[in-house]
Amino acid sequence: MTKELPVYKMRIESDDEGLSAVALVSLPAIERNFVSFSANKPVKFQINNEEKRIVTGALLLADTPVYRNDENGEYYVIIEKDEVFKTAQKYFKGGLQASVNEEHGNNFFKGVTLFESFIVDSNRGINAPDPELYGTIKDGSWVGSFFVENDEVWNEIKQGTFKGFSVEGFFSFKEISLNKEKEKTPLQELVSALQELQTVL
Repeated sequence: MTKELPVYKMRIESDDEGLSAVALVSLPAIERNFVSFSANKPVKFQINNEEKRIVTGALLLADTPVYRNDENGEYYVIIEKDEVFKTAQKYFKGGLQASVNEEHGNNFFKGVTLFESFIVDSNRGINAPDPELYGTIKDGSWVGSFFVENDEVWNEIKQGTFKGFSVEGFFSFKEISLNKEKEKTPLQELVSALQELQTVL
């Protein structure tokens, strides 16, 4: 019998909440190369332009359950696209584009800067990048590109030490009940499928 894991919706509900940094990590929880999150398996990271030292990847995936296993136990978190938009706007308003650390630690890099980003929005003609390179990225997700002037960091990216981005910050969590409706929504079906998969891994 599959264990039903709790699912929490992440939201910004106060001025103290939001992102504080982006980390360069070896195992991004959103399973995209390049929330604090850790993953159980590695995924690919894309160098967008080697000559100009640009790396590109998803920062936050909208409406996508992310498996967590930490001191609070096993669970999933989801951030809806409206909250992704709010989170990205607050990050830029706070001037945090150069707040980049190593593996969610206290080592903050100089010379690594978020210089462009976009929210995927097919209605506005802002499409997701190539899924063969970046994986499936839903509407409402936040994608960013970083300029890496730091020679040491750039070499570690090229060597595969860092494979992805992982955001960190403070959010309010609201548990979602997936068992109240008789028929499952597509989101409930996705979470159930992921829970089944997790028991096999």
